[in-house]
Amino acid sequence: MIGQLLKGALMVAAAENARRAARRAMFMMVAMIFVAIGAGFLIAAAWQALALVTSPLSATLIVGGANLVIGLLLVVIANSGSTRGSAGHRFAETAERELAAVQEGLKGISPLLPVVGAVALGFLLTGRRR
Repeated sequence: MIGQLLKGALMVAAAENARRAARRAMFMMVAMIFVAIGAGFLIAAAWQALALVTSPLSATLIVGGANLVIGLLLVVIANSGSTRGSAGHRFAETAERELAAVQEGLKGISPLLPVVGAVALGFLLTGRRR
């Protein structure tokens, strides 16, 4: 009885953590879309300002070159960090610990229990139609 309550609590905690992570990821995705839109407008404004001072071809070359340099610098920065203390590594370690805790909590449950539950639910939902 207590074991099943503990297993239920572990499942609820894991579901809540997953819900929080999904919510954070959704907000981050929306934020990154707005950042990309803002960056696009800034690049367009920079091109227009340069085109007024120089020729359109020169403005295009300057803006394109600047974007290339910034992109390459970001690639170098992303690849130069150590993987030991990175956020992705810490997230993977946390996920592995939580998964191990959930698996430990579910050890006593028979693997046939979901199958039996599905069969019983099928019989209850279909009923006799004769």
